[in-house]
Amino acid sequence: MLAVQGWSQHWAEARSIAALARQGDQQPLLDFIDRSLVDDDAVEAANLNYWAYWLGAAHGPQTDDGFMLDRGLTGWDPLTLLRLLVQGLDEAPTYVELYAHSLWALFTVCPWLPQATPTLAAGATRAHRTHP
Repeated sequence: MLAVQGWSQHWAEARSIAALARQGDQQPLLDFIDRSLVDDDAVEAANLNYWAYWLGAAHGPQTDDGFMLDRGLTGWDPLTLLRLLVQGLDEAPTYVELYAHSLWALFTVCPWLPQATPTLAAGATRAHRTHP
C-alpha cells in the first residue's frame, strides 16, 4: 500500500506513508509520485486539495477525506497555496520532489498564476533549481 494507483480510500494513507522521506528514505516518496499521482487528474486534484488543507490555504475544517475529491479545486486560494508550496521548497528539502510536482500540477490547473504573481513564480523556479 506504499503507493496505491489512482484514487482509493487508502490514498491519503499512502501519501502519509510517503512522508517517510523525512527519515532519509526517499524511495516511498518517489514511488508515491510515480504511481499515485502521475497521469491521473483526480489524484492530482486530491493532492492539491490535500496540500491546501494541510498547509492552511483551505477555507474551514474538513470532517473526512471526501473534500480531496473536489475536481473543481474549490475552497482554497491558488495564490496562497503557491506561496506556501514555494516556502516549503526551502523549509522541507526532503520533500522537494513532492513540492516540485505539486507546483507543476498547480501551474497546470492555474496557468494564470505566473502572470498574477511573477515574483513568486520566479521564486518557485529558482528554489527548484537549487535543490537536486
